[in-house]
Amino acid sequence: GRGQEHSEVVAFLKDAGLEQYVMHFLRGGFDDMETLLAMEDADMKDLGIPAFHIARLRKRLQEGGRGSGEADPNHPVVIFLDEAGLSQYTKALFRNGFDDMDTLCDIEDSDLKDLGVPRG
Repeated sequence: GRGQEHSEVVAFLKDAGLEQYVMHFLRGGFDDMETLLAMEDADMKDLGIPAFHIARLRKRLQEGGRGSGEADPNHPVVIFLDEAGLSQYTKALFRNGFDDMDTLCDIEDSDLKDLGVPRG
């Protein structure tokens, strides 16, 4: 029934760390994964979701919603952080959307400070 589909969206948003927007999505009619996947950034903006969360959601949707919070050991970012001796920050970086080399290269010092990564 409908409840099952709702819970899939709810679980997906929780997993992405965006559960505060569950009601926005459900009220906006984005109440199953199919409509969520078809969503445009403009739709998300209309629901009142800030750009940085739209980016996070977009990335999660592109990953197909999977993401137990466990990073794939062969992931380029994981390998990079391991080689840099910074593997303890992998989870925090991934949780905050820095989960590909492009976003990692764009990371600001202030982002690193917010994530608890010391400079150096």
